[in-house]
Amino acid sequence: MSCEQIHINHVEYEKKVRGMTLAELGYTIRDCKAAIAAMPEGYKAGYYADEVNYCVNELHRRKSPTNKEYNKVMGTVKTLVDLLQEKDPESLGTKGGELIIAEVEQALKSLMNCH
Repeated sequence: MSCEQIHINHVEYEKKVRGMTLAELGYTIRDCKAAIAAMPEGYKAGYYADEVNYCVNELHRRKSPTNKEYNKVMGTVKTLVDLLQEKDPESLGTKGGELIIAEVEQALKSLMNCH
C-alpha cells in the first residue's frame, strides 16, 4: 500500500455530487469526517477533506435562494402548513399543534443541512 497522498479529480467529483441525494451527501460528509478524525495525518485525509468540502458546497448550492428545487420544497411545506391551519386552525393554535409544526420544520432543516 502506498503512503503517497491521494488527489481528488476536482472536475469529476463536482459533477458527481450534483447527482447525489441529500442522504448520500449527508452520509459522505459523516463518513469522511469520521475517517479524518480517526487518522488526521493519514495519506487519504486530504482527499476526504476535499470530499467534505464538495458535499457541503453542493448542499449550500441547493439551499440557495435562487435554487428552484429548494424553493419548491419549501413552498410545498408552507402550503401543507397553510392547509392544516385552514382545515383545523384550532388544533394548530394549541401547544400540541405548535410542537408538530416545530418538529416538521426541524426535520426539514435537518434533512436539508445533513449535518
